[in-house]
Amino acid sequence: MTHVSTNATLFFKFFIPVFWTVFFFAFFIGLLISDVEYIGNIPMFLARVFAIGFVVVGALFFYLVVLPLKRIEMNPEYFIATNYFKNYRYSYDSIESIEERDWYFFRTYTIILKESGSFGKKINFVGSRKRFRKFRAENPALFEGVYRGV
Repeated sequence: MTHVSTNATLFFKFFIPVFWTVFFFAFFIGLLISDVEYIGNIPMFLARVFAIGFVVVGALFFYLVVLPLKRIEMNPEYFIATNYFKNYRYSYDSIESIEERDWYFFRTYTIILKESGSFGKKINFVGSRKRFRKFRAENPALFEGVYRGV
């Protein structure tokens, strides 16, 4: 098996959201229990509204963008997608397309399945540039007609 997603998936998926949420939720609770009327020149009411908006938008971002990330391992017969709690094996026949997006510092991949699988119709992961490119070069027949990348 070749691990084609980045090793930072665990960091992105668990550590950053947990620490971010704990820190900013504690900051928001501190604003709620504070009895001062102003923080600098900002009224406390506005600071509380801004803080709750920031926490909600951040939590939505993690829920919609970061938590769906999966770890992907591939071999010539099948690939495995895991969310670190459950592992599912898929055949390459079940892939409709693989889309690649380059965000300069990292690349995201979306495996779109022909039918909805255990993780849904789309499986998202942040790929390791070297490992994914190497696996694709070693197994070009697996990606013919389904790979749409840069």
